[in-house]
Amino acid sequence: MRVVFVIQGEGRGHLTQALALHEELNKYGIKLLAVVVGKSTNRQIPDFFINKIDAPIVKLDSPNFVFDSKMKGVNMPATILKNLKKLPAYFKSVKKLSDILRQYDPKLVINFYEPLVGLSKVLNKNPYPVFSIAHQYIFEHPKYIFPKGFISERLSIINYTKFTSKGSLRKYALSLYDLNSTVDNIKVIPPLLRNGIYNLVPEDKGFILVYLLNEGYLEEIRQFKLMNPTLEIHCFTDKKNLEIDFELEPGLWLHKINDILFLEMMSKCKALLTTAGFESIAEAMFLAKPIIMVPLKGHFEQYCNSRDAANAGAGIYSDTFSFATHTREDGSFKSGWCIETDEQLAELYYALTQRKLIL
Repeated sequence: MRVVFVIQGEGRGHLTQALALHEELNKYGIKLLAVVVGKSTNRQIPDFFINKIDAPIVKLDSPNFVFDSKMKGVNMPATILKNLKKLPAYFKSVKKLSDILRQYDPKLVINFYEPLVGLSKVLNKNPYPVFSIAHQYIFEHPKYIFPKGFISERLSIINYTKFTSKGSLRKYALSLYDLNSTVDNIKVIPPLLRNGIYNLVPEDKGFILVYLLNEGYLEEIRQFKLMNPTLEIHCFTDKKNLEIDFELEPGLWLHKINDILFLEMMSKCKALLTTAGFESIAEAMFLAKPIIMVPLKGHFEQYCNSRDAANAGAGIYSDTFSFATHTREDGSFKSGWCIETDEQLAELYYALTQRKLIL
C-alpha cells in the first residue's frame, strides 16, 4: 500500500493530523511516498513537521487567508480578491499536482482539506482514489449544530468544504464527540492526535499556556500580564525571528512553535488560552485542561469551533484575550472522546491496510 498526502498548509492542525496518521500507517507498513503542502504566504512549514514526516515535501501555491493589518483577524474581501488574482497560479499548481501523482503513482491520495485536490478532480479528472480527512467535514453532517444566524457564512463554508473533497471515496470528519453515524459518505471519527500525548501525565503547575498563531494579539496579552504581575504565562507563536525562548516581560515567555515542548507544557498548565483552531482544542480536551477560546475576527470556522467545543464541555469562549474575568473550576470541564482504542478510528486503518477504499 503506497500513499501520498496532500495537506492544507494554513495553520498547524492539518500538518499535525498528517503526522499522527503517518505514525499509525508506519505500524501497518503503509509507505508514504511524498507530501504535497498547499503553501501560504503567511506561514512557514514548522520545523517539527519537516523533521518528522520522513518523505519528500513539495510546496504548491494554494488559496489561503489574508489577515488584517494588525494580524488580529481575517480580511475576507482581501482574501477573495487575492485568490481571484492568483487563479492562474493555482491552475499551475493543479498541473504540478497531477504530475507529482503520476510520478509516484500512489494507490491512494489522502487529502487534508487542500482545495487543490478538489480542483484537480474538476479540471484534470484526477484518476487516483482519494480519502479526505479534516474536522471541517463535520460541517456537512446533518447532526452538526451551527451557531444561530450566519446563513451566508454557513452556506459558504459548507460549499467550500464540499469542494475540497470533490470526488473523494470517503470523507472522515474529525469530531470532539461521537455522533455515532455515517451520513452521505461522511464517517465521524475522533481527533487524530500524535502518540506522544498518550505518555503525558496531566498536572497543574499554575501557569497559563497560550497558543497564538497570529502575533497581532501579543500586545493584549502583554498588557494583561503587566496588570497581573504574579501570573506566569507561556505563549507559543510563529512570530518571525523569534528565539526559541524569549522573556517579553518578567513572567511572560514567548516560545517558537515546538510540538514536543508545547504538549509537555499543555500537560502542566492550569488552562489553555487559544484562538479556536481544532487541533489545540482536541489536545487540551484529551488532557482535560480548561480552554478559553478566542476565534479570530472574521474567521467563521473558528467561531463555530469555539461554540461547538463549549457545547461539548471543553471550556468557554470570548471575543477578546482579556482573560482576567474568565474563571471556572476545572471540575466542570470534560475530557475528550476516547481516542486510543476507538473502533471508528481502527476502521480507518483497516480500510487502508486491506485496500478497501469504500467502507
